[in-house]
Amino acid sequence: MGSLDLDTELVGVDGCYVTAISPEWKIWGPNGGYMAALAQRAARTAESMRATIEQNDRVLLDAQVWTVADGAGLEHDFAPMPDVALPSARSACGAPD
Repeated sequence: MGSLDLDTELVGVDGCYVTAISPEWKIWGPNGGYMAALAQRAARTAESMRATIEQNDRVLLDAQVWTVADGAGLEHDFAPMPDVALPSARSACGAPD
């Protein structure tokens, strides 16, 4: 398996990028997740965009990408685990023994 970071590097500007499809990510052809990662790397701004991957004038992937700008993100709640009986202390139906 290749390096996703290195194997999805793009060269280009203003929405037109070029890359070499890595053979490390193929099953029978390029892995779908790998192709989607390439499309995501090409969509670099905060908006809705269309990303098309072509080879020899043939469309291999046509994706709509929604992305947002960097921001504070979600706040996570690191609440303590509730005080409940361990699974080994419960019957098969879930009620305490």
